[in-house]
Amino acid sequence: MTELPIDENTPRILIVEDEPKLG
Repeated sequence: MTELPIDENTPRILIVEDEPKLG
């Protein structure tokens, strides 16, 4: 898991590297 700023606008796909999804 990467330490990224989790905001309402930020999709979890950036944090979930196990399930790479587009959009």
